[in-house]
Amino acid sequence: MFNLLGYGLPFFLPGGLLIFVSLLLVGTAIGSLVYTVMLATQVYSTGLAILMGILAIVPCAGLIVLLIINGKATSVLRAKGIKVGLFGANMSSLPRQ
Repeated sequence: MFNLLGYGLPFFLPGGLLIFVSLLLVGTAIGSLVYTVMLATQVYSTGLAILMGILAIVPCAGLIVLLIINGKATSVLRAKGIKVGLFGANMSSLPRQ
């Protein structure tokens, strides 16, 4: 969604605000990439996680990679007995520490 805003905003924003919004969008993209790789390292090997991080940069492939990582993370949680729904893990099913 932020990428779509990045394509349309240059036509409507003044120069100073455009730079700020562009930096915000780049920061969001970098943060998303970092967290994607962090999740991938938890469910896959390090090499495969780095490969998926590189593929996540490609626009359409990134969505597919994210769906693959999400599916694997969901299956890992369910294998450990944690209930996972549409909005993530059910906090009441987590083991108490």
